[in-house]
Amino acid sequence: MPSASTRPPSQPLYLRVADDLRDFIRRGLPRKGKSAGQLDGEHELARQYDCSVGTIRAALKVLQDEGLITRTPGRTGTRVIMPVDPGVKRVRRGQERLQGRRDDSGLHQFMTFDVPQGKIKVINFKSGIRLAGVNEPVLMGCFGSIRNLIYRERTYTTEVGERLYSATNFLPLHLFSDKGESVLAQDTGEGGVWARLADAGHKVGEAVEYIDTRMPTEQERRDLQIDLEIPVFVVYRVAEDNRHRVVDLAMIVLPGDRWRLHYVVQKRSFLLRKKSQLRLVRMRSTPTAAT
Repeated sequence: MPSASTRPPSQPLYLRVADDLRDFIRRGLPRKGKSAGQLDGEHELARQYDCSVGTIRAALKVLQDEGLITRTPGRTGTRVIMPVDPGVKRVRRGQERLQGRRDDSGLHQFMTFDVPQGKIKVINFKSGIRLAGVNEPVLMGCFGSIRNLIYRERTYTTEVGERLYSATNFLPLHLFSDKGESVLAQDTGEGGVWARLADAGHKVGEAVEYIDTRMPTEQERRDLQIDLEIPVFVVYRVAEDNRHRVVDLAMIVLPGDRWRLHYVVQKRSFLLRKKSQLRLVRMRSTPTAAT
């Protein structure tokens, strides 16, 4: 974060801090250990700027009055949630999305700028049952000879109508004894389609994402309001149950001019250590036979 000391000394300190924070917000810089779009709490900011908490509060009040931030209570101090700046790309944070992370304030934790739950809307929702065609290699590769699939199509927008992305889910019809009624509705209830899969006895055990880039189809251009020269990211999220059967395929289309993808690569030694710890826990928790 820039230092407030770089600002003109004649300017009150709280205004210099507000200027630095404003620059930080508009650049959309990610912060290690923080959810996207979240500033540090008041006391931490006061330590960073070597000033009083009152000065930080005055600076944040300036930004709040400008409409750059909103402030909500959090467990570690005041959280500062920044609205989307059209000039800054959003970042889809792969790990957070796959793990369904949310904090206590009920925010989507997969964008550079966290978006309150009620600020994202679904339009163009369609659902039904269809056959997987032999000319659809992605579907055939995931589901093989399973032809009857439930599909769910929708487009996500902000409350002011900016198109964010579109998504289509495919799920095998035979997994649901209710003929898919629990996932055909737009609102599938708490936990979404993965929770409904778990209700049907097919809990998701692992999900992997594959990413392609291509030019959008005519339908995608219309739905997402994409210019002719803009490519799209296509994220294929393949979810398997504990028997390694594909139970959900999500195809997520993100306009390339609005999104950046973010994934964390962990060192192999760390992964091996975590696996060893997991094996140790399993060994300790496994009951031994009576002698």
